Amino acid sequence: MVVNGLRKKIARLGREECEELDAILIGWDGRFSPILRKRVARHIDACDVCTERKAAVASPLALLAAAPLVPAPAELRSRVLDGIAGDAEPAQPISFTRDGFAAAEPTPIRRRPRWLVGVAAALLLLGGLATALAMSGDDDDQTQLAAVEGSTSTSEEPTATTDTTQPILMLPPTTTTTPEVAPPTVEPEGPTTTKAPVVIPPPPPPPPDTTPPVISSVTQSASTLSTASCDNGLPKVVNVSANVSDASPVTASVSWSGPPGSGSTAMTGSGSTYSASFGNFPVGGDLTYRITATDAAGSTTTTSPRTVTVNPCPG
Repeated sequence: MVVNGLRKKIARLGREECEELDAILIGWDGRFSPILRKRVARHIDACDVCTERKAAVASPLALLAAAPLVPAPAELRSRVLDGIAGDAEPAQPISFTRDGFAAAEPTPIRRRPRWLVGVAAALLLLGGLATALAMSGDDDDQTQLAAVEGSTSTSEEPTATTDTTQPILMLPPTTTTTPEVAPPTVEPEGPTTTKAPVVIPPPPPPPPDTTPPVISSVTQSASTLSTASCDNGLPKVVNVSANVSDASPVTASVSWSGPPGSGSTAMTGSGSTYSASFGNFPVGGDLTYRITATDAAGSTTTTSPRTVTVNPCPG
């Protein structure tokens, strides 16, 4: 509490002398949050200007000099005077003669001990200081006053002096050390649990393709060809095409046989249309050709045979 009070005091009084402290306390409402208290504490420990301000604020003599002169409460004065009057011995009673003269002189009143006067002055001074700090309404200043009174109560009592001058109460200088404040430890909110990754099973494989390809729309560019050595105006090569559909990728080929010759060639696909060409036969005659399509599962489809005639020269 004392340390926090000193920091608040430095924050109020040292902003005009330290620009960095003034920047830290922009928008400050007079209360310390844990983060702001740490920032101010670190700044005060590292700043020479604020360190000097802390030494001045923490001095008990500076606290006494800054306190206003306020009279002690009336009840405190009455209590002190009643205590002093109670220590005095009563005067000896005076007896008178018949002529009206005193028979004996009254016993002289004893003087009060001077150390008691010093204690009374100290009580009045501390009472005035307590009243001034109570009127200021600052909780931190009251905490500092308790620290000053505790240090004063442990000091030795003032000794009686034979001098006739008024005794002066001297407060011993105290050294105030600022304890280091450890940073607050953040407790974990609760045990952390690591969730196992969700494993999504792969989709089941598609059912096997048991349907063979479908071949439709078979066309050919010519039904009559000429031999390779004849030039009778007929085409020497025939182009064939077909539309092939299936659930999986397919390959297609065309094969032919007859007196002009036999063979096969792969068809080129463009979308679902496959095409190929064959011809340049050396001799004439009739030949047949077939288109075969095979899908990824190995199923095949073959068309029925189609005929192409090759005319020999002269035709």
